Amino acid sequence: MKTIARIIFNTNNWVSPSNSTIKNAVEFKNGISSYRYGYEEWNNDEQIKALNLGYLECYRRSNFPDVAELIILVYRDDNGDYFHYGNIYNVRQLQNHEIETIRKELQKINWLKKVESQFNSAPFFDTRHFSNHHYMSAWNSNEIITKAQKPGFVLNVEYKSLNILPKPINLTKLAGTAFDNRKISRLRSRYYLDNFMNNLDKSNPLHKYLKDIK
Repeated sequence: MKTIARIIFNTNNWVSPSNSTIKNAVEFKNGISSYRYGYEEWNNDEQIKALNLGYLECYRRSNFPDVAELIILVYRDDNGDYFHYGNIYNVRQLQNHEIETIRKELQKINWLKKVESQFNSAPFFDTRHFSNHHYMSAWNSNEIITKAQKPGFVLNVEYKSLNILPKPINLTKLAGTAFDNRKISRLRSRYYLDNFMNNLDKSNPLHKYLKDIK
């Protein structure tokens, strides 16, 4: 099963947050300005990748008992163009009973210290104590699937491999047209690749591009 899913735009190569433009991202304010981030913004961190763990927003919303052979990851930039960022293979959703074991593995690599340091050194410094930070609420969560803005655990998928492209591919330019917002909005959840490609004429270069991804 091949699928396609949207992730948050990031300018730090997805090793730390970089103030997302996605409105449904987590938002907090430091008294002067606001900042948005998503848990998938650490997916390319070497320590997280070494554990073969990551986060995808679509896995917070619903239960997926099957393993996804391939998920094509895309993001939207400030101009509204969509880019192919990378692929993640053999993806399975984590289960609630696995969270405590994973938390212990993250504690071994001092993960919380790294995250706290990243927030504290950024221009969007949050003046609240880190123990009260939204990230800590997610860290302490014992649920993978949650509703509305209730935070689930900071990681929610395990995978075999993650392939980040050396240079993201502009899918909007490849298609030669802007995407229909009614259809592209479905990428907020996991969307079967065949169904997405059915929205494209087979003569469109993007159709062949997506079909050839392995």
